[in-house]
Amino acid sequence: MSSGLRIDQLIDSLNTYSLEDSQKVELLCQIAYHHHDPMMALQYGQQSLQLAQTLNRPLLIARAYEELAEAHRVLGNEVQSRHATTRALRIYENENEYHLAAALYAQTANYLLKDQRYDQAIRLLESAKQNYKKSGDNKKYALTCINLGEAFRLTQHYDSAKHYLYHALTCNYTEDSLIRGYALGNLGMVYHESIELKNAKEYLIDGIAIVEKLKDPYSTSVYLAELGRVYQQQGLKDQAEKHLLKAIKMAQDANLKEQIRDFSQQLSFYYAELHDYRSSLQYQRLFQIYQDSLVNKTNIQLVERIKAEYEIDKKNSEIQLLDQINLQRTYAAYGLALGVVLLVCLSLLLHRKNEQAKTANDILSEQKETLAHREKEKAVLLHELNHRVKNNLQMISSLLNMQKHELVGHPAEQAIHESKHRIDALSLIHQRLYQQDTQTKISVKEYFTDLILNLVYSYGREVKCTFDISDTPLLIDILIPLALITNELVTNALKYAFEETSEPNIHFEFQTKPCCASLLVRDNGSGFDPSQQKEGFGLVLTRTLVAQLDGDLRYTNQNGSIWTLHIKIDPLS
Repeated sequence: MSSGLRIDQLIDSLNTYSLEDSQKVELLCQIAYHHHDPMMALQYGQQSLQLAQTLNRPLLIARAYEELAEAHRVLGNEVQSRHATTRALRIYENENEYHLAAALYAQTANYLLKDQRYDQAIRLLESAKQNYKKSGDNKKYALTCINLGEAFRLTQHYDSAKHYLYHALTCNYTEDSLIRGYALGNLGMVYHESIELKNAKEYLIDGIAIVEKLKDPYSTSVYLAELGRVYQQQGLKDQAEKHLLKAIKMAQDANLKEQIRDFSQQLSFYYAELHDYRSSLQYQRLFQIYQDSLVNKTNIQLVERIKAEYEIDKKNSEIQLLDQINLQRTYAAYGLALGVVLLVCLSLLLHRKNEQAKTANDILSEQKETLAHREKEKAVLLHELNHRVKNNLQMISSLLNMQKHELVGHPAEQAIHESKHRIDALSLIHQRLYQQDTQTKISVKEYFTDLILNLVYSYGREVKCTFDISDTPLLIDILIPLALITNELVTNALKYAFEETSEPNIHFEFQTKPCCASLLVRDNGSGFDPSQQKEGFGLVLTRTLVAQLDGDLRYTNQNGSIWTLHIKIDPLS
């Protein structure tokens, strides 16, 4: 059943059936729990809390506080979330509901672990462990010990980590496979990080054998990758490669994006150590794809959180303003009824209310300033993101340049040299975004001029370059493929066109109209016959990018090569 359908059914049940107040509280909590909109979840949670407080039912009140805490957490209201969680925990412990208290402690600790606030998470996990012990739930007690071991591993307190993981094994009286598999696998990771490779290998192999049967792709893939790293440190390259490849395949089958990112980076480093740079580059690209996806996801969540906070502040301000207006009208009606005798009192009241309205306006002004500050923070985040992407691309370009110097005379030298230029073209885009303090558009005149002059300089050729470029900003979604196409066409001219030309010349044009754009690259070289030559990787890449733009690329030979590209563009681009 889809989430939206379930919410609609719950709301219909609330509005249709005659329910007791306690049932309404439970139903409101369920709606808040399942609702996809955190603001609506917050409203239903507040309704359930008000009704539970009216009934004076402690456990219902605690349940409502749990839903409020979760809604505030999703909206980024950390103080309110912590306040609601504390109240719920206090009620559960006062009512001796140790199992419910332990579950809430553990859930809050997991959120803190994701935020890398390990010390706070460890304290909450200790409280969860004590409450599970009081409730007699041995399985949850053992799982909490495993989580404590993992938390201590992340803080590099390996002795404490081993203590809790061994304790989880010894208190597993029912020999539960889940507990044993996780405990053994995590022990293997602890021993690996403490450079005890023999023990790490044994525990990881035992843990994988168990969790693989439980069909847990996340844990299995993590343990497989860890075992691959152990084999790599032991010099067993075939075993290392086998386990790392198995781990990333399992992560891809289960669509575990963070694990795909981490495992692809490990494989990139592994193949780089073997000097298999093609495979290393392949997995580096895969790593970059998932890294960008996760970064974009984080940025989108941040923007949505800011929007949600803005809507809450806006609604609260409107409610306050409406309340004040209603109150003013009430007092005005009483003043008119009392007549002239109460005129002085009415004047005082109106003065007081005007002061309140002024205070409310001051609050609104402060809230507007806060929103403006948040918008500025968002712009700074995007600015910093472009800066970091530019730096990362420049680092990759430098690495390729270093590798090229080691491959002088090797057939791969030219391929690496050309790959470096493609990366430089992308790096220049993010550099422009960073320098021009813009988010999504770049002035093409300066960009194409710099791109072509940099290419000419890198090839060390005395080539005269002329330009006819309309000074138009373009979205990077269109500019990136155009930049790569230009890079390939100019590179081909620099490499092959001027062997018999005494005064080489390259002319570049780019013109835009409301719904289309045209690009032209012309040289005065010898030209070539496309039907007599096999297309290399550069031209294959160029035609792929042209197809991506839904464009039309044509070649003619008139005292040199002339490449002409026509594309359709959205007027908003």
